[in-house]
This record gives sequence, C-alpha cells and structure tokens, in this order.
Amino acid sequence: MEKTNGVILYQGPSVFNKKPIIVIATGLLQDSKNEKTGNMVQTYILCANMDPVVANFNFQDKAICGDCKHAAHGTCYVTLHKGPYAVYYGNLRGIYPIYDETKHSHLFKDRSIRLGSYGDPVACPYSVWENILKLTNKFTGYTHAWNNKKIDQRFKNIIMASCDTVKEYKKAKELGWRTFRIRLSKDAPVLENEFICPAGKENDNSDVTCSKCLSCKGLSCNTTKNPTIVIHGTQYKIDMFKKLISRINNKKKYVVDIKNFKKAVINLRKEFTKI
Repeated sequence: MEKTNGVILYQGPSVFNKKPIIVIATGLLQDSKNEKTGNMVQTYILCANMDPVVANFNFQDKAICGDCKHAAHGTCYVTLHKGPYAVYYGNLRGIYPIYDETKHSHLFKDRSIRLGSYGDPVACPYSVWENILKLTNKFTGYTHAWNNKKIDQRFKNIIMASCDTVKEYKKAKELGWRTFRIRLSKDAPVLENEFICPAGKENDNSDVTCSKCLSCKGLSCNTTKNPTIVIHGTQYKIDMFKKLISRINNKKKYVVDIKNFKKAVINLRKEFTKI
C-alpha cells in the first residue's frame, strides 16, 4: 500500500465539451482545515492544460464548470488562487500518482469525501465517483448542471442540485433532484420542504460541519427534505451575487464589469505567482 496525500482519479475528456480535464483527490493523509466542511477528502476538477485562475480569467473553464452562471460572472464561492491553484501546480510538479485500487483504496475507506471542492462533479464520468464511493458512504456533492439533459441522471443519487432562486428550486424538484438553495438573507423564507443548513452560520451550531451532517448526498440520503443556506463568502462576491440574482429575478441581462474583473485577477496572479 502506498502513502500519498493526493491521487489522480481521472484524466480525460470533459462531459461538457470534450476538452481535457483532470480530477484530483487531496487530503488523504493530512486533515482538511476547511471550517465549514470539516475533515473531508477534497476533490478538484481542473482544466488539464490551464491553471484555474487563467482559465477563469479567459472564460475557458466551461470544461469543468459547464454553463454555471457563477463561473461566468465572478460569483463562484471558490477562491481560485488557493486550493485549486495549489493542486494544479502540484500536479505539474508530479506529486500526485494515478489512483491504483490496490495501492490507494485504503486511503478512502470510511473517509468523508467532498465531490467537487472545485469544479462540477458531473464534468467527469459517473463511474469515477462510483468507484470511490464503494469505499465509503460519507460524501457530499453539488451541481449547477442539474438542468442539463446530457448529464448522467444517476448523479441525482449522490449529489444535490445547486439552486439560487425559488424558481430554480421548483424546476429542480420537478426534475427529481434534491436541492441545496441559496437565500439572500436570514429573513428570506425557508420553503415548506426545506431546512436550514446545520453547518451554516445562521444556525449558530459551531460544532456542526458538512462531514458530520452529510445531508447533501442526493437521493441516497435518508431524508427527502432540502437544505438551504444564506449566501456567504467574501463581501465582494456576496455583492456581485446579489446583483446577479436581482437581474435574473427581474429578467434583465447581467453584464460583468470585465475591466474590473480582469484587473482583480491580474492582481491576484501578481501576488501569488510573483510575476
């Protein structure tokens, strides 16, 4: 058996657009420091030939994000220059071996796993996750591609439909998904078939993490109710998110301030790559 903190689970074409992607699981030996999720194995779905900051900067991340509105409008909750950036360059340095069941399966056994810490889990074949989930029943996952008829419908069994409006929630439910819905404030109503995410700050349950709750595992969960959470993250992204949702609700086109968006990304690259 081999000891490694990360392994490559998949290398191949994206389900979205056939462009090359890579899926890497990390945190196999070291505990995750993510306060919300707790100690979970993290998985990153990345463009194989372009670092995540550059891919997002150039709107080339459809291979891993599909048509997710948050990738296109700068409202994604993931901080690209941290986890995704580090994993991408770690792979370039060759620190991640290709997953071998005989060598690495013990590293996943009975662990909690986050499907898609960055990137959409449906970007790779269902079988990639199916093979890993044979080793554990502890996992969470989300997709913004739930309305894409081309994706493998078996994903309904293991991940949640990420919804940003009540309209999206209703549509996802009609299609047979369990949902995870974002609310814009604590005062926004919780729907009849929803419950407040136990790991969210509004619950004031500091000891509850995703790894302890594990409600976000699609139809395989033992509840049919659906979690909801108040928008969180950096204030800049929260403000951008609220503007985007306001435009969607009012059926208006949302135009990204490309100049400021690109300027912010350039500054991040200077800081983290020292160019």
